[in-house]
Amino acid sequence: MPKFIVTKAGQVLQTLTREGERIELGAARTCPLFIDDLLISLHQMAFVKSPEGYRVEPISRTPVMRVRGRAVDAPTELDPGDTVEIEGYKIQVEFELTTMPLPPEPIPLDAGTDPAKTVFQIKPLGQLTITAGPLKGMSRPLLPGEIRIGRDQTQNEIVIRSDTKGEVDKSISRRHASIHVEGSNVYVEDQKSVAGTFVNGRQAAANQRVLLKSGDQVEIRSAKESTIILVEMLGAGTHVAPPLPGPAPLPPLSDVLPPLSQSPLPPPLSSAPPPLTPPPLAPPPPRAPQPAWPTPPEPVREVQPERSERPSRVRPRATFDDNPFQQVEDVHWYSALPSWTWFAVGAGVIILIVSLLLICR
Repeated sequence: MPKFIVTKAGQVLQTLTREGERIELGAARTCPLFIDDLLISLHQMAFVKSPEGYRVEPISRTPVMRVRGRAVDAPTELDPGDTVEIEGYKIQVEFELTTMPLPPEPIPLDAGTDPAKTVFQIKPLGQLTITAGPLKGMSRPLLPGEIRIGRDQTQNEIVIRSDTKGEVDKSISRRHASIHVEGSNVYVEDQKSVAGTFVNGRQAAANQRVLLKSGDQVEIRSAKESTIILVEMLGAGTHVAPPLPGPAPLPPLSDVLPPLSQSPLPPPLSSAPPPLTPPPLAPPPPRAPQPAWPTPPEPVREVQPERSERPSRVRPRATFDDNPFQQVEDVHWYSALPSWTWFAVGAGVIILIVSLLLICR
């Protein structure tokens, strides 16, 4: 029975022990895992049951969710005891892995047993040889059935758990891929792995079988060290891929169209056509001579009659002759005074003012 423990700052807030296909966590009171926090969305995430155990699927992109200390925004498979962190809350998921029965190993032929009780050995179709990765040099026969590849030790026949340094490689999914042997055909199927499965350098789609032939290389992609498996078939030319479902293929064009010798096409041209040359341009028509412009006549200027001069009424200006004391007509008396007179008058005025100031003092 899976158990979900919600803690914050070391304090246990909720413990839920429940078996279900989908268990949601959020701030909505209808969620089985309820967190009363405004920073948490109403429906934040969901724990979905999968063949490998449980995986966490984000419903809201914010706030950021972390699994094993790494921010994720896509469905992520969980290992037993993994912790999901979001806004200071930690949700620890505890569950048990389901153990699947392993296929029975073929019983070798024993010549000393009773012929009536002899179990005939199944002849393998070929073998798988690991040419690169932590299991380099390992080989396994291709027997009818399924060969599972992954990190889990109880669910897979080919277990890739650690790299060459002995460190656990979590980029290999618990159920990474599987190889199916059906009749004389061999297929590889990716089991929605995180890093992906590649065949001859091309990634295989999830949950879709890819037909393999002798010499193909299946790569179990990893962030640390990838594993390359070489497919070796016995009698490589005997297996035939099953026909694809759908309508019958169209007949070849040679059965529908007549040959080119009987097609009603015009005979080919004997020679190339002459190049196209534009016709010569016609000369422009002669232009008629234009008459010269006549000389404009001289403008007629009207003779203005001379005006009779009127006697000037301006009075003659006052002038001085050689005698500066002689006053001419229309000259004021003060303009005839010499300059020293004005100097003497100014000096007398100054003396008078100074005397008045001294008396008043």
